Amino acid sequence: FPSHDSQAVFKFKKIDFFLAAEVSYTTFWRKGNVINGLFPDQSDGISDRAKFINYSFKGGVTYKINGRNYLFANGMYITRSPFFENAFLSPRTRNTLANNLLSENEYGGEGGYLLKSPRIKARAVFFFTRFMNQTKTLSFYHDDVRNFVNYTLTGINTQHLGTELAIEAMIYKGFSASAAASIGRY
Repeated sequence: FPSHDSQAVFKFKKIDFFLAAEVSYTTFWRKGNVINGLFPDQSDGISDRAKFINYSFKGGVTYKINGRNYLFANGMYITRSPFFENAFLSPRTRNTLANNLLSENEYGGEGGYLLKSPRIKARAVFFFTRFMNQTKTLSFYHDDVRNFVNYTLTGINTQHLGTELAIEAMIYKGFSASAAASIGRY
């Protein structure tokens, strides 16, 4: 089942907007070719299959104040399958999938101001993104047990919030100067 997506763009004198949607299906599994002594019953053969149906919606609007000044806002809601390397408790040694393995959810938006003049281009943007149900497998050397270990975390929620400013100015024929700044909390 390949992914299917659609997008519609509408342009008018003072307002442009777009809408987009996508549906996808993902399945993955692990095939162990060798029996691992630590996990003899879980390392060889084919694991259970992880299956996910995901979707995303995106949309945005641009208001044209005039030919050089614009206000815009974009938003999205996305679901996606967890990454393969995070879905297994120990992808190098066994076929065991993480408990509570769910699609990750993400929503967010951005809004701002654009200036597009012949000599100066500027952009000021505020953004926010919330990530939910993430899965992460961490591998590291554990000093107490004197071995490499894996910790798999599920249900991780994070957010990104911040602002970006950028400007580009034409100085002289073929020469320009650019500056950018970003302040965020991740």
